[in-house]
Amino acid sequence: MLGAVVLAAGLVGAALVYWTGSGTAVSSQPDEALPLLDSKVDSRALEENQGKAGLVMTRLREEMQQPGPLALVIAASATIVSLVCFRIADWVASGPGTPPGGRRPGDRETR
Repeated sequence: MLGAVVLAAGLVGAALVYWTGSGTAVSSQPDEALPLLDSKVDSRALEENQGKAGLVMTRLREEMQQPGPLALVIAASATIVSLVCFRIADWVASGPGTPPGGRRPGDRETR
């Protein structure tokens, strides 16, 4: 039950983020702030100061400002968490000592 709630909430949340974010118009005003990595020189300076991890995190932060990638991350995270919930529920329902999937070594298949 929890897995279904997490999955539904995550997918609805991702759809809302995408829907509300894609409706905003992107302004092309010259006085708006440019992205942090708008040139190779800035990218190289950031890499020298903060290393590869800083460069990756800066690019990731810039990508997450767009509604599409952010909605995709929300939906993927909700799917992974709900799959973990479903797997734990399957393990709990099959009883202690039974591995996830419900079969023990040596069990016969019933048809």
